[in-house]
Amino acid sequence: MLTFAPETPRSHCAAWPVEGSCTQRAHMTLGRHKRSSPTFSLPRERGQFSVHQVLAAPAGPERDRAIDEWCASVWDAFRDSTAEVADLLRQHGIG
Repeated sequence: MLTFAPETPRSHCAAWPVEGSCTQRAHMTLGRHKRSSPTFSLPRERGQFSVHQVLAAPAGPERDRAIDEWCASVWDAFRDSTAEVADLLRQHGIG
């Protein structure tokens, strides 16, 4: 069973944080299927951390932490879409 919650996002990789190569494989899998993608409602609040803050962080461990914080912020903002994202991943054999 796929456990998919904003606090512990999962893909076809076993642990969070998900390694970049796992995310890349998930995107490649999704891209191979030529179905229409679901439309997700944009949340009013889109997170407390922005990509601009990630880009402003120095490369290395500090930027890695900024990426993790940004990802957590995005998952939290889109928490109401968790079931839809999990369904999409299941439909494509990811999860």
